[in-house]
Amino acid sequence: MGKRHKIMITFDEHCALVALPKKPRLRKGDTIRWDSPHGPVRINFPDRSPFGARGEVAGSTSHRVTAYRGTFKYGCGVTVKSGKHIGWPGETAPGSGGEVVIET
Repeated sequence: MGKRHKIMITFDEHCALVALPKKPRLRKGDTIRWDSPHGPVRINFPDRSPFGARGEVAGSTSHRVTAYRGTFKYGCGVTVKSGKHIGWPGETAPGSGGEVVIET
């Protein structure tokens, strides 16, 4: 059984969404999920993801890593309590996101 990883999504001083830790290192079989105290999180892998899915996934769901190795960039968005969407997709904080590194 792999390790469980939780990524916290919060805001930086420019109101962009950032992931903490910024560049988690995982292995095949680990699980990952994204959460935010600000609201529900959506994650988008524009090229490929470490768990075989392409495109958008729910951050609050645990996803099992199926990749053996690589760096996977993603964008993220949060719908805050007022209903406003911040981050990806859209023009509010377009730099919002992070990377996941899968090690052998």
